[in-house]
Amino acid sequence: MRSSSGRTVNLSQSVCGFLPKELTPVAPTAAKSGVFQAKIKRREANIPVIEVTFNGIQKFDMMVDSGASGTVITPAMAKALGVVPQGTVQAKTPNGEATFPLGRLTSIQAGGLSIKNVVVAISPSLEIGLLGHDFFGDKDVTIKQDVIEFRDRS
Repeated sequence: MRSSSGRTVNLSQSVCGFLPKELTPVAPTAAKSGVFQAKIKRREANIPVIEVTFNGIQKFDMMVDSGASGTVITPAMAKALGVVPQGTVQAKTPNGEATFPLGRLTSIQAGGLSIKNVVVAISPSLEIGLLGHDFFGDKDVTIKQDVIEFRDRS
C-alpha cells in the first residue's frame, strides 16, 4: 500500500506500534531455563512414548525407559540410520543376560534436549526403541499426563 506521500507501506509490519493478531509473529516458545519438555504421544504397557530425533534428521517413537542404562534401538532403526555395528555388549534384561551389537549415532534429541556422539545397543527382539539413562541420566525426570520434563539438576 502507498501512503498519501507516495511512500510504500508494508502492511505485514507494525503500523502505529502494533500488528493485528493474525499478523503478529509467533515467538518460539522457549523452555524455562534448564527445563526440556517432550510431548507424550501414547503409552505402551503404561510406558510413555515420545518422538526422538536421531542424527538431526530422522524421527522415531521411543519408550522412555527409566530402567534402561543405555539407549536401545531396533534393527529397522539401525538400518534406516545407517548404523554400523562396532562391537557388542553383555546386558542384563528382564529375560536374562543377552549380547547386543553396538553402534554409534551423531546425536539424539527430544524436547529440546540433545546429546552427541552416542553409543547405542541394537536389540533384535524389540519392536520399539528404548530411550535410556545415557540420554536423561543427569536430569531430574518428571512424567506428567501429556509431557515428560527433563530438568537440569541444581
